Amino acid sequence: MREEPVTTEPAQPLYSIDPRRFEENQRSFDLFVTDRLCPACQEAAKDGGKKKRPNPIDRIAECCSGQDNYLSANLPLLEMIFRLFLTKKNQPLSAAEISRTLSERLLAAGDTRNVSPATMRRLMDNDQYYGLSPVPPKTEESPSIVNVEAVKSA
Repeated sequence: MREEPVTTEPAQPLYSIDPRRFEENQRSFDLFVTDRLCPACQEAAKDGGKKKRPNPIDRIAECCSGQDNYLSANLPLLEMIFRLFLTKKNQPLSAAEISRTLSERLLAAGDTRNVSPATMRRLMDNDQYYGLSPVPPKTEESPSIVNVEAVKSA
């Protein structure tokens, strides 16, 4: 019996928010993320320094992402992608995963914008504002996930 050659599809690149891109452009990653907090979390963040403020990405994932309009179909696609990463605590996602999630949200709202994986890749590859970047391949010397807290403390 003859064995068929095994063909494997090339691995889809993964993307995430790279806080270093904000620093390179003299912008505050923390402020950019804090601006995406829901109104209740924004108010809590204005406590005047009385207590330690929670990590805004954690607050978004735990609270804000549950708000009906957090990933609103009224937002521009790149803003939706950025917020999706925040709801997932900036874990790397493929263009196909992003496409699937946004497609469900948009179709539920009657929005027929093109959110195909190819469109998501093109948007993220050309992004100059939200810090969206392909995640470098994982090696022993360099982990593939950008640790937001490590970047902020460096």
